[in-house]
Amino acid sequence: MDTDEPSQVPASRLPLVIDVAFGECDPMGQVFYPNYARWADAAAWHFLAAHGAAAMGIGESAFLPLVAAEMQFLAPSRHGDRLEVVTTVDDLGATSLTLRHTFSGDGVERALVTEKRVHVVPIDGVAVPRLLPDALRQRLTSDRQA
Repeated sequence: MDTDEPSQVPASRLPLVIDVAFGECDPMGQVFYPNYARWADAAAWHFLAAHGAAAMGIGESAFLPLVAAEMQFLAPSRHGDRLEVVTTVDDLGATSLTLRHTFSGDGVERALVTEKRVHVVPIDGVAVPRLLPDALRQRLTSDRQA
């Protein structure tokens, strides 16, 4: 997205599209698993941008660092595959959110990545958890209900 304004389409319906490149595959021709972590991070920021996170100072004066992640590999992806990553909110805590990234290609789920992020602000060089901004919470909640 080129703006900080949230889309009128629920962000869960704005998948991140990935065209798998040759260099992202292992010698067996399958996607090398760390790429899913990289793509999940890109999908998280794509999703958060669609909810106006940048306009709320996230990434500038406050941050959402990754604190936990889990991956499940369901089917191989290969060079030339086009993957769609759909991101949804699994859980909203007071200071944290858990996102689920579903990777699909050709109608087949390829991988699931679940990640937890905590809203923090830096104070004297230390990341201190803070409540999620109300505006972000409202947008994430309304997207879940759409």
